[in-house]
Amino acid sequence: MNKTIKNLGYARAVLVIGVIMLALVPTPAMAHDNLGGDELAVASWMLVFAMVTVVIGALWGIWALMNGQFSGIESSKYTMLDTADDYEGIMAEFDAEQQAADDADNLAQEDSVTQVLGSDSLVAAAKPAARL
Repeated sequence: MNKTIKNLGYARAVLVIGVIMLALVPTPAMAHDNLGGDELAVASWMLVFAMVTVVIGALWGIWALMNGQFSGIESSKYTMLDTADDYEGIMAEFDAEQQAADDADNLAQEDSVTQVLGSDSLVAAAKPAARL
């Protein structure tokens, strides 16, 4: 309950800061203003957006620090390794599937060569005898 009230306080503070920044935003130059006013307005907008970016980054860093995002940096690596699948088993299964596919390709190539050449006596004589 207390944490919810604390978060509401932060939300209100951010809302107030946002309203104040919107109130202080420079207006663009109108057509009847002197030359050069519009460039200043654009530069002011860029400055405002740069300041907003810096403030958001600082608030994010403070939030991360307060929530313990930077404590125990190494623990995420060990958690990932503990919850990961069995890498060696997955790779062994992949290697077995790859070997079976290669064996099937080799067998298919041998069968196609035998079908194309037929039972030619020269081909039969050139084939080495199968070793048992």
